[in-house]
Amino acid sequence: MVNTIDYTVHHVETISFKEKRNPTITQEVIDGLLDRIIELKKTLTTHTLGISEVIELSEKLTWLDDICDEDLLKIHDIITKIKDFISTMNRQVILLRKIKNQGIATNEIDLFRSEVDTLRETAQDLEAVFFFLPAMEEFNEANRILSLI
Repeated sequence: MVNTIDYTVHHVETISFKEKRNPTITQEVIDGLLDRIIELKKTLTTHTLGISEVIELSEKLTWLDDICDEDLLKIHDIITKIKDFISTMNRQVILLRKIKNQGIATNEIDLFRSEVDTLRETAQDLEAVFFFLPAMEEFNEANRILSLI
């Protein structure tokens, strides 16, 4: 029993002395972590704004009239590149889940994810407007009637 008490005293003294001499958690460590969190938030905000700009530019395309085949090829290329970008962003959203689950940068992550979802919908809209709907006779008839109004 004495050995257990002696060992415990020695262990507590040793660990306490080491921690006083060289603390595990310092203000510097905490500040570094906080700096990284701020950096992550800024990066997410910048990426979110970039995605918003792509959405805005893509939505403007849907208002264009009299698109020639050359322009349709360019629009198809834009849609393909947006889909590739969305795949990349989806992988980042998955990685960010762990951070969000820890309560870090939750608002920025939610906004980022929402913009990625909106971009996906925008790409689907572009495809529909330029490639699927024009192939539908009912759509063309309704569009013709609306243009007469």
